[in-house]
Amino acid sequence: MNFIKLAEVTVSTDKNGAPSFGWGSEFLGGNVQDLVPKIINVLLFVVGAVSVIMIIVGGLMYTLSAGDPSNTKKAKDTILYAIIGLVVALAAGAIVAFARGQFK
Repeated sequence: MNFIKLAEVTVSTDKNGAPSFGWGSEFLGGNVQDLVPKIINVLLFVVGAVSVIMIIVGGLMYTLSAGDPSNTKKAKDTILYAIIGLVVALAAGAIVAFARGQFK
């Protein structure tokens, strides 16, 4: 990746009048309407990965709790909150995708 080229930003408009940025990067290049879904997808991937890791951690905590009620409750809460976080993140992604489709 050429970091010097990333510093050379050119702003223009496409045929529809939307701003278009020439950033010298395939990921960041293009107009704003193309950049927003890419950022959302990356954030959803990160949230999904963290949720899966926390579910695994909660499962390990549950397995290693040795029947102690307080440790078992902590493990169950960790799994529950990870699943709730994943559902909220997926719902947010769906809402954003729906809104983008309505206002195109």
